[in-house]
Amino acid sequence: MIGAETHVGPIVVELLQPDEGPSIYKEWLDAHGEGLHHIAVMRPTPADSDATEKHFAGLGAKIMMEGRIGETIRFYYLDTEPMLKVIMESGTGHAVDLKPSRVYP
Repeated sequence: MIGAETHVGPIVVELLQPDEGPSIYKEWLDAHGEGLHHIAVMRPTPADSDATEKHFAGLGAKIMMEGRIGETIRFYYLDTEPMLKVIMESGTGHAVDLKPSRVYP
């Protein structure tokens, strides 16, 4: 996956482009075309993240994909499309804590 991120005040805009191979991003593109894939609602603590996951599980939203980046970031995508018409990402930590591979300009 190729990704880029920028910050506009408190809003983070993330652009993602899937590479070859299967992924939830590629599945979304095949089904819906280009556009909004997910909205992130990151939580301040692991306990808050667990509570969010449990709340949406109670509504029938299962985890579609999850992972870790470094020691501080856990993320997961919830299948909230049936209820919200968009996928929701949540977790703890933020990429702003990581050193970027490169910065433009």
